[in-house]
Amino acid sequence: MKAGMNEDVDVSVPVRIWGTDADGEVFRQSVNARDLSEQSALLDGIEHHLKEGDLVGLQYNGQKAHARVTWVQ
Repeated sequence: MKAGMNEDVDVSVPVRIWGTDADGEVFRQSVNARDLSEQSALLDGIEHHLKEGDLVGLQYNGQKAHARVTWVQ
C-alpha cells in the first residue's frame, strides 16, 4: 500500500538530532524517527529534557531540517 500525503508511514529510521535542551545544554544525539508524515514524526530515545516549543535540528541521509517540538511524553 502506498501512503498518501496525509497518511503516516509505518517505518523507523535513524536520524541525528541537535539543539539546546530545556536546561540550556547543547546536545547531539542519534534517535529513531517513526510514524512519519509530511508534517510530523515521533522521535524515540531522546535522552535530553525538551519542552513544547523547543526547536531542534534533524539530519537524515545528508538532508537537514529544523522542527518545533509540539508534544513531549
